[in-house]
Amino acid sequence: EVSAKIFILDFLPNLHRADTYSDEDVKSRILESVRQIRKQHTQTPILLVEHAGYTDGFIQKSRLTAYARVNHLQREAFDRLILEGHSNLFYLTKEELGLGLDDMVDGTHPNDLGMQHYAEGYEKALRKILNEPIGTASTTRPCIQYREPENYDWENRHIQILRMNVATPPKKIILANSIVHFWGGTPKAKIVKEEASWETLFTPMGVRNYAYGWDRIENVLWRVYHDELDGFDADKIVIMIGTNNLHLNSDQEIIQGLELLVQAIKDRQPRADLVLMGLLPRRDYEARIDKLNGEIQQLAENVGIHFSDIGAIFLTEQHSLNESLFSDGLHPNKAGYLKMRKAMQKVLNN
Repeated sequence: EVSAKIFILDFLPNLHRADTYSDEDVKSRILESVRQIRKQHTQTPILLVEHAGYTDGFIQKSRLTAYARVNHLQREAFDRLILEGHSNLFYLTKEELGLGLDDMVDGTHPNDLGMQHYAEGYEKALRKILNEPIGTASTTRPCIQYREPENYDWENRHIQILRMNVATPPKKIILANSIVHFWGGTPKAKIVKEEASWETLFTPMGVRNYAYGWDRIENVLWRVYHDELDGFDADKIVIMIGTNNLHLNSDQEIIQGLELLVQAIKDRQPRADLVLMGLLPRRDYEARIDKLNGEIQQLAENVGIHFSDIGAIFLTEQHSLNESLFSDGLHPNKAGYLKMRKAMQKVLNN
């Protein structure tokens, strides 16, 4: 009855007593657990986890035998399930959990260090199974944010989008930051800079505004990892993110984050036409953005998606920022949005 991303079966520690649970008891419980789940969830991943061991097993043979026995039986059950044709079935070994001599209080229950190692073993396995990799740069480590509470609640917007996806799945999506968030469209924002232009052009096209004020690449990555693109097939997804990373990250880190983000979107929306946008010009960053956009274009070519750069509409003939189109050197004013809508219309229609 639960719509889960994954089912994890980690119950061997309480099945280790051979005088209570025979070999056949242990195997049948594992087999029937998986079979029962598969009756309702034919494709949801199932992860079988081994007994993490006892740290005193190296001096007490009976303790070593206890966990080694159930792990062996579970491996046999796993192999049998594979032969039966069950797919999306995964396995996490004692060695991959990696609990050592200093990780348990009493030889049985993990202490704080043990729980940390236990969690790390799980995280590595789950990220691989669920296609949620991370990197070392901050742009590649998904996280939430709460930088603009006076204008909107970040978590509430995420929840609203998940509900909208179920009620009315979108066909065209823009993933971006405040430049798009406060333009217009749905979900509705408290601040709306140029709603008329959005309603005139983008709403009839079925465009959904999935932009969040102050978002950085890592925040969009979190949103993608947490279901904002799951459960439906979009026709087009436009990605315009990274300007809020400029003061924190190097160009290389921005490219690394965008590459991970694009792959995450492709994993979840393999049929969608993806467009990676160059960053819009902004005050004091014109030269850097121009260079960075060249690298973003190269990234788009490398991963086989479209690239679009509409930044020229915001520049003067001398290639400097046209301040008359901005309210603060970053966000377009009404005139800026009116110029931007035609350029974005082409991106969304092509």
